[in-house]
Amino acid sequence: MVVTSDATVGVLESSKVSGFGQFQFADVVRLVDGNDTDSGSVFDGCEPATNGAELAGKIALIDRGSCNFTAKVLHAQEVGAIGAIVVNNVPDTDEPAAMGGEDDAVLIPNMGLNFADGHLMYDSIRAGNTVTVNMFNNAKLKDGTLDNGIIAHEWGHYISNRLVGNSAGLINF
Repeated sequence: MVVTSDATVGVLESSKVSGFGQFQFADVVRLVDGNDTDSGSVFDGCEPATNGAELAGKIALIDRGSCNFTAKVLHAQEVGAIGAIVVNNVPDTDEPAAMGGEDDAVLIPNMGLNFADGHLMYDSIRAGNTVTVNMFNNAKLKDGTLDNGIIAHEWGHYISNRLVGNSAGLINF
């Protein structure tokens, strides 16, 4: 993830791609759900957003909290957010929020971010700055059934006797 609006922040290397959604770039706005009883934060996205007009067409910045990641991102999507970033709530780790889950209703891009990098964006927003990010993934997705490297590798197991008989190989030539 790259913060394009502030050169002092720049690349946020702690970002982690979730297991669902696409990729996007736009201005960032904190999602406000107005309820802090579950995790102590009104920014955790565990309830529907109360600032939908601000989030429409923007990337929602959401605190990690006590509910599923897919629910957080879905709440942002429901008010028109075009992406979501979930910031880890554990300050003593460099790890981003490891966002797992499945929900076919989630269609917007989303990523996890570590505590320190997320708070760089929080600080910039609190200072009255507009934060713009570019969410991207450089990974090339491949289909293993069409990747000749995988096919050749597995064929090599066969011709090297590993898959013959009881997987102990041939006992003679």
